[in-house]
Amino acid sequence: MERGISITSLARAAIVMEYANADIRISGVQVAFGFIIGMFFVVVGLLLLSAGFSGALDVEAKTAGLNVKLATAAPGLAAVVIGGAITIAAVIVRD
Repeated sequence: MERGISITSLARAAIVMEYANADIRISGVQVAFGFIIGMFFVVVGLLLLSAGFSGALDVEAKTAGLNVKLATAAPGLAAVVIGGAITIAAVIVRD
């Protein structure tokens, strides 16, 4: 038996580094995708607000510890709020 690093150890190390590199690249794509979707909602909401759409819209979201409700909001305002939340979440949460 020889002392030193075996070929299989080097191959395993290379595979681990490649997976880590791919994980970093995928994380960047996820952040960019979330940012683009969030900004799309914001732009659509601003267009709806500027065009004057003013129908009644009730939006409610419930999770285990949080209850959010937008009652009788304009559709454009709801789209801006939802788009802003998606954009902030995409930029802050990089998991």
